Amino acid sequence: MTGSENYLLGANSLAGRLNEDWLIIDTRFDLGAPEAGRNAYLEGHIPGAVYAHLDKDLSGNSQTDCGRHPMPAPEVIQTRFAALGVSDASRVVIYDDSGGMIAARAWWMLRYIGHKQVFLLDGGWAAWLAGGYKQASGEESQSAGSLGLTVNESRLVVHSALGSVDLLVDGREARRYRGEFEPIDPRAGHIPGAKNHFFGNNLNANKVLRSS
Repeated sequence: MTGSENYLLGANSLAGRLNEDWLIIDTRFDLGAPEAGRNAYLEGHIPGAVYAHLDKDLSGNSQTDCGRHPMPAPEVIQTRFAALGVSDASRVVIYDDSGGMIAARAWWMLRYIGHKQVFLLDGGWAAWLAGGYKQASGEESQSAGSLGLTVNESRLVVHSALGSVDLLVDGREARRYRGEFEPIDPRAGHIPGAKNHFFGNNLNANKVLRSS
C-alpha cells in the first residue's frame, strides 16, 4: 500500500493490521434476498466490522417508479457514513462477497464526498475466509464520526447529461446487457449507446482483481 494512490488492500495485510486504527465496513448484499447479507454478517465477519445495507445505508429514496437504488444526496451520504463511525482521519476498508460489486459503490460514495483514505479489500470476504483469519459474530458498532463534505461533482453524471459522456459502460453480465435475461428489473436491455464490460471479467478465479 503506497498512500492514497493504491485503493486495494490484501486480506493478509489487513489481518496483520487489525490492531491498528482501521474502520471496516461489511457491505455483503443479495439483490434477490435483501436481508441475506446482513444475516451473513451477523453469523460471521471481520472483527470490528460494521454493516452497511445497500437499501438502507447506501441508497436514497426513490422519487419515481423508475430505476432502483438511487444515489443519496451528498449530505445524506455524509450523515450515514458518520453514523457508521467514519471520521475525516479514518482509514476505511470495505468488503463484500460479490467481487466488489457493492463494496465499490460504498468506496465511490466516500470518494465522491471527498474522503480519500478508503480502500477495497481485494478478494473480499472469500479472501478473508481463504486465509483462515479470525472472525467475529453478532452486531458491532463504532462511535459516530465527524465527516467533512467536499463534493467532487465530476464523479457523478445525471441522466440529463448522458449525451455529453464520451463512453458509458454497462458493468452487468452480457446476457443482461443484451436483454436476454433480467432477474431484477422490470425492463430488460441497456441504456442506448452503452458498451458492455462485465465487472466480473476484472477478477481472477479467486475473485481477486487481475493485475492486467
